Amino acid sequence: MLQKMALKSGIYLVFILVVAWICQVYSSSNAAIDSNGESTDAPKYLSMMSVYEEFARLPYAPREIIEKYENLLMEERSDHHCITSVDRAQDLGKILCADAWKLKDYDNSFLSVQWKTFMSELRETQRNSTNCANFLYYGSFGWRPAVFSWATDIPGTYIAQKILSHVSPLEAYLWVDLFRSSQLYAFTSMRYFVLENYNIPVSYERAQHLYHFKVLLDSTGRGLNSFDNIIEYGAGTGDNVPLIRQARFKGKHFIYDLPEMHLLQQYFLGLSSYPSYVIDSFSNPVDVQQRRTLMSSSLDNLVKHYQHSTTTLPSNDLLIATYSLAESDVVLRNNFISAFSNISYGLIAYVSYFDFVDNAHYFQSVLPALLPNHYICQWRQDPVHLPDHHYAVLMRKDLGEGIICKNHISCSRENYVAGDCIFD
Repeated sequence: MLQKMALKSGIYLVFILVVAWICQVYSSSNAAIDSNGESTDAPKYLSMMSVYEEFARLPYAPREIIEKYENLLMEERSDHHCITSVDRAQDLGKILCADAWKLKDYDNSFLSVQWKTFMSELRETQRNSTNCANFLYYGSFGWRPAVFSWATDIPGTYIAQKILSHVSPLEAYLWVDLFRSSQLYAFTSMRYFVLENYNIPVSYERAQHLYHFKVLLDSTGRGLNSFDNIIEYGAGTGDNVPLIRQARFKGKHFIYDLPEMHLLQQYFLGLSSYPSYVIDSFSNPVDVQQRRTLMSSSLDNLVKHYQHSTTTLPSNDLLIATYSLAESDVVLRNNFISAFSNISYGLIAYVSYFDFVDNAHYFQSVLPALLPNHYICQWRQDPVHLPDHHYAVLMRKDLGEGIICKNHISCSRENYVAGDCIFD
């Protein structure tokens, strides 16, 4: 048995080294990068985005605009063999290592035992120069927290089918493009499945995130491009950043997470040409006024910069907390929710129990008391594949009549657990 395991490990290591060699030989993107992951190939990327924005402004884009965008997108992807050149990944790794040594100790008493262990291990990984040089293969090496494999509990093809089974042909085209775009992001660290009928690889994580937003769209009628600001509590690998931008979101994306997680997210976002900025290093909100993806480990800092960036009162904003809020200290949860108690919409996912905390009681009893001005509809996500997982969708009461429950997102009378739901 041990010999077989050793043989499998050896074969896997050889495979990774071969992939790295192929990326090195064939990658054409050897761009210089700055500390935020922006590269000298940015003009092509910006050109692509300008065409995409022209596409997004029109209700029905002329075919020549779509073709122009697709051609630029194909060029962009061809310049990111295995995401990027090994040189670029190693340069970002050096920055990651240097930044990890600058991290200051912080009071982690609010973390669960599990998350204290995760952050200790992650900080140690990020301070090892050899690991930083190979950080591109984070998921393949099995480092913790295992953010690249959390989304594999449910069949990817099943999720994709649920997303695409209740959309028009035009909507399917746009959804599939969001599935496809995951090829550019962290290719060597994510597990993939093949999207049926389209023959494209899709990461499990991207599929799960897309389904979360399909739930939001179908229960509230609001797409990602309809929001002014997005506040995300715990961003995992950071994959929601490119997803949300590719879904035509034009506002600011605020991420609240732990310092070590910000470094991980900055690394992979930098590889995919989506620079992000830790606002804890900026004393004045004006310094980050033009920057779109802002991160902080300080709730006070996050709220300060969010308030400074709010252009309309009240603004139309979205709060995202898929599992992260449910894995946090209860006091921290309460403080965060209270800080954003005027949020327009919210999407929360949780499991019934985590680290001896009764999440079902918290979200079904405490959350409504903290947000009395919101409709909150809660249901079991998927009784077959995820029987212990729940959604809580929020809508401020002045914005509509309530949250619509639809069977194809598993929101039904049978799956209902609490709150204000309007059954379709």
